[in-house]
Amino acid sequence: MSFILENVTRSIAVNGNRRTLFDALNIEIRAGERVGFLAPSKAGKTLLLKIMCGTERADEGRIHRGMRVSWPIGTSDFFSPSSSIAWNVRSIARFYGVTAPDFARRVAEIGGIAANLNTPLSACPPPGRQLLAWSLGIAMDFDLYLFDNLAVPAKKEFKDQATAFLNEYTAGRAIFVASSVADTVATHCESTYVLEDGHATFYEDVSEGVKRFKEVQKAEAERRKVMEEEVGQEVPDESDQSMEMLGDIVAAL
Repeated sequence: MSFILENVTRSIAVNGNRRTLFDALNIEIRAGERVGFLAPSKAGKTLLLKIMCGTERADEGRIHRGMRVSWPIGTSDFFSPSSSIAWNVRSIARFYGVTAPDFARRVAEIGGIAANLNTPLSACPPPGRQLLAWSLGIAMDFDLYLFDNLAVPAKKEFKDQATAFLNEYTAGRAIFVASSVADTVATHCESTYVLEDGHATFYEDVSEGVKRFKEVQKAEAERRKVMEEEVGQEVPDESDQSMEMLGDIVAAL
């Protein structure tokens, strides 16, 4: 049982021109593997996860989904703010055939938001939406869990508990963490891909991949510094334009 991206290419329009985000990307994830994908901020990681789960299409290439694949965990745009946490959980769970009567409460307990189970999502404390998005994702029965940037919520006092839940619910399953945060991948993954200029290199030892990614980040920071000194002003991040074009895609899920 495995998940395979084979020669996947995807580009976006930037100022009337096409810009390639992924060029002939090859990724393989087997059952039980914990794989990272390190790429700069705003390099299209969310779009890649959407291609993997099937809500977006690649321009070229083939995708072999020999696993039940999650949505990008952390995404919460599909929630109904005016409905309760319980209603949101039950509505989404039905799409995946989950009808256990205690499922909504179990999800809320994982996220530490059981006290707000019947509260409209818009009326919950600020971290509620993020915690719900994460806890619902890991509580579902997937073979491959896709994580967008963070494997556990950023809420400091919840991290240790969340890590324990993550390990419990994904035991024996595969996870894929697409992130610009090297420490996240180093903590939760055993191997990683590193994206450079649209091409991904696989590192079987995650520490080697993290090392390479930090070198890439350092080189980019130095390049930008030199350019800023030459022009006498701050150089805009080229990837920012790309993500503006991706805004509508991200919001549509």
